[in-house]
Amino acid sequence: MSGRLAVGLTFVLWAIIPIVDKLALAGRKAPPAGVVARLLVAVGVLLPVLALSSEVRESLAGLDRREWLAFGASGVLSLLLAQYCYYQALRDHAVSTLFPFLFGGAPVLTMVLAWAVLGEPAGWRTGAGGGLIFLGCLLLFW
Repeated sequence: MSGRLAVGLTFVLWAIIPIVDKLALAGRKAPPAGVVARLLVAVGVLLPVLALSSEVRESLAGLDRREWLAFGASGVLSLLLAQYCYYQALRDHAVSTLFPFLFGGAPVLTMVLAWAVLGEPAGWRTGAGGGLIFLGCLLLFW
């Protein structure tokens, strides 16, 4: 799959996901149940891939300890903690304002953290653009 196609599909999928999540929470289901259900279905899809794909197994075997820890931390942060908080917020807020705030504002915080933690360069245009994006997100949400 080409990089542009992957970007396009990600864009479309990320636009659909909050709609499906909001529909799932329509019955006011408890967010922990939603997080667990989502993970169990994902595991159910991934286990056959793991069983059938020698390439995936070889890739996993090639990960070192640091990579396992980093991917594990990313999984706990994104698949458990952030997902739970997102479902809590989604129960009480309109998806049309919450999702743009979270997924427009989060990249701005990522830019700041990338500069502060990773030492990635951030010029004045990056700062100005990030500031405008964040202000737009606030305007949508509040």
